[in-house]
Amino acid sequence: MAPTFLPLSASRRSKGGEPGNRCPVPIGARRPEPRERVDTKPGAVGPRALTAAFLPIVAAGIAIVTATGVAALINEAWPLSVLLLNVATMIGLGVGIDHSLLTLSRFREARFAGLDAEQAAIEASSHAGGTIALSGAAAAIGFGALLLVPLNEMQSIGVGGMLVVATSVLVAVSFLPAVLAVLGPRVNAGRLGGNPLQAWWRAWWRAWGRVVVARPALVFVVASIPLVALGWQATRLDSSLPRGSWLPRGIESANALGDLERMQRGIRGREHPRLLQVALGAIDVRKFG
Repeated sequence: MAPTFLPLSASRRSKGGEPGNRCPVPIGARRPEPRERVDTKPGAVGPRALTAAFLPIVAAGIAIVTATGVAALINEAWPLSVLLLNVATMIGLGVGIDHSLLTLSRFREARFAGLDAEQAAIEASSHAGGTIALSGAAAAIGFGALLLVPLNEMQSIGVGGMLVVATSVLVAVSFLPAVLAVLGPRVNAGRLGGNPLQAWWRAWWRAWGRVVVARPALVFVVASIPLVALGWQATRLDSSLPRGSWLPRGIESANALGDLERMQRGIRGREHPRLLQVALGAIDVRKFG
């Protein structure tokens, strides 16, 4: 059965006697107590509060630490490359903050509608949870495709990406709503000043949304042109190993590789002491096998 909504109490009136903000409140949800501060309307650009801005960063950090911990356990049975740490940190910050911001915005919208902290956290988790899970599943499938590449480095990147995406989703739909329910109105602690461009920003995005909805086919074609042009460059990629001397000339490693190749060609078929000439002198490597 669809929920029934009632307006807030008529006692919430402005000084001029006109009815105040009449936000719908589901029947059964506890209205804020008279002394409880109801959150102001969320900003169009950013949380505009230090606590609200800091929470997504904390959530992303928890997701990254959890993912690297799970990777350490996997490394006991399946050796992974150190590249996993870089990928987990990079992807974890982006995905973790993005998912947490979605949950946070839903929570603040529910608070503005008049729900108490616990009900707002439930609403945020139920409404944003499906979107976050779907987004995380798509990202995890992409990283999972790297497991098919027979290179340990690429497989490690895939494992790290899947782990940090999974932990980011879990943190955004479980840990963060619980923290928001505990914080309640304190999520707006450290409120910053208003944004003078907020009204203009909101009107611009509303106008752009009307354009997209009114002409979806035209917008699709126009937006596809640069995407196809950039994606077409992938046809120029060549994944095969180059032949011949392709390393930059003048660097010590390239010169050493050339010397070793010439030495190998010159002594082919004959036993040799395998001497490696380095800048500090000759080192006899026969004792190393």
